Amino acid sequence: MATARLIAPTEFGAYAAAQAAIGLAGYFTISTIGLGILRRSELGPKTAGSAFTLSIGIGTLVLVALWFLAVPWADAWRIHSAIRLVRVLAFSLFFVSLANVPLALLRRRLRFGVAALVETATQVAGLAFSVLLAVFLHSAFALVIGQVIAAVTLFFWAVALVQRDISIGYDRAEGRELFTYGSQLSALHLGTYVANTLPSWVAGRSFGASTLGLYSRANITVNLPLTYLSASVTKVLFPLYGRVRNDARRTSALISEAIVLATGFSWPLLAIGGGAASVAIDFLLGSRWHGATPFLQLCVLIACGALPTELLTNAAEALGWIWLATLRLIAFLVMLCIALAVKELAGLGLSELLIGVAIAQWITYAITLSPFASRGIVDSRLLRRSHFVQVLVSIGAFGIALACARVLAGVGIVVQVTAELMVTVAVCGVVLLGRSWYPASEIFWRRLGPEAIERWVPSRLRAFVS
Repeated sequence: MATARLIAPTEFGAYAAAQAAIGLAGYFTISTIGLGILRRSELGPKTAGSAFTLSIGIGTLVLVALWFLAVPWADAWRIHSAIRLVRVLAFSLFFVSLANVPLALLRRRLRFGVAALVETATQVAGLAFSVLLAVFLHSAFALVIGQVIAAVTLFFWAVALVQRDISIGYDRAEGRELFTYGSQLSALHLGTYVANTLPSWVAGRSFGASTLGLYSRANITVNLPLTYLSASVTKVLFPLYGRVRNDARRTSALISEAIVLATGFSWPLLAIGGGAASVAIDFLLGSRWHGATPFLQLCVLIACGALPTELLTNAAEALGWIWLATLRLIAFLVMLCIALAVKELAGLGLSELLIGVAIAQWITYAITLSPFASRGIVDSRLLRRSHFVQVLVSIGAFGIALACARVLAGVGIVVQVTAELMVTVAVCGVVLLGRSWYPASEIFWRRLGPEAIERWVPSRLRAFVS
């Protein structure tokens, strides 16, 4: 909200191009080495040290490469102001890649709360510093400096928490196994990154830095909270799959209920965000960003399909189904290329391209779900019933939020935001208390348990829910 009022859309276009470079380079740091630690039942005496040493060596090579490749990368995007941003962000990537191993050790102990606190606190501090700098610089360089500060703080804090479990050392066998597993997953994630970045690249080259800036802010507005949601879920689920993978019933419950809960509570909220897109853009970013409204609505549609697909891909990686993760990636890339080709041949705009991306994302979800369903690893009946109800509720929430935004279009922004918040509270109340008809709420209250309900839920609400 602050930086959108302090930094011009063109600056955000350069920042988006630089972020794309860092996102791409991040896969070459093989940060998935940390997942190689998480999936093991036991660690050898040199496992953590080998992983940490690998991270240092690979991270240094990527840092040097980014420094020299910043110029051709900016030329490819035709945004030359991104050169300095790429070079400074390279240091942020370096320290984030080093922090992956100590954070993995924290999660291996099931200290999810501590790991989340470290990551959240450092990012909040970095963002706060970015806003402070933006007041004086009015440039995307302020955002870059804040990210570097956050990355350095994250690294030293994470190392301090696991200093007894980590050291610099290297075992060839351990290093080979960690590198092989990490590089396989990184290659898959790299392909996903390419697929997700293609629309931004096309927007920058075809429509200019300003349009890219509008799309980038709309995409961030939707996907930033969604990324944290999916990451918080997958980071907890990944080490748990190893504990239940030999029990088909528990594995099915873990995957199925995770999808129902995540989509059941996120889809209606995303739908409200899509319906109230014009209000959200004006309130969060300011009136000069009003052109991002249709992009935000389409990003919501894409995100609703991306969330369950990400959860299934995470399960496939934990279960060793690399072939399924590869199939999912290939399917999405093929359909995305078709959408890009149609856009070029028909001379369509960015909105039409994003509609094609949304179609590709939902088809990819169906393709990814199919092997789980055919093998009985997910409860197909539960997913079908829950998705049907969730789609109806989400469409209703979208319609109410959209109608509210249009009716109150000529009123002050405070009144519009208040009305949309009231819609949000009402929808959340209906969903959360719909235990008898809304699958996600039924699972939520059942899994919460009677003791927790007795302790945390007020008596009147508890009686209403029951």
